[in-house]
Amino acid sequence: MIKRVSKKEVLSFAQKYFKNYSDKDNLYDSTIAYYKKDKIIAFMTYTIIYDRAEIEYFAVKEEFRGQGISDELYEYFEKSIKHLKNITLEVKKNNERAIKFYKKKGFIQAAIRKNYYQNEDGYLMIKKLGE
Repeated sequence: MIKRVSKKEVLSFAQKYFKNYSDKDNLYDSTIAYYKKDKIIAFMTYTIIYDRAEIEYFAVKEEFRGQGISDELYEYFEKSIKHLKNITLEVKKNNERAIKFYKKKGFIQAAIRKNYYQNEDGYLMIKKLGE
């Protein structure tokens, strides 16, 4: 089951993967979570600004990876924002699994973000919607 949740509901899970994850909500953030047996096993936090969505955080627990959960959560997200023009995100340059996933979903690498992750470069990736 996938549903909208508050950032507080995913905080302990999110901080295992993203040390800087904060439960402070703002008007532009949305968080969705994938539940299995009443436990959160994946989540995504994204921001909508004007006509684009930015994926801020996206994680699936290790023991549930490779089971199509990221596909289901991503598709749920994209259906909910289909009226927008594009989706953007940053991903670590060495995160090959995530890059492969996003390319499979139609994202392209638009730019390199030097030292975006402290001492690591990141890629800015973008997907245009409605084309």
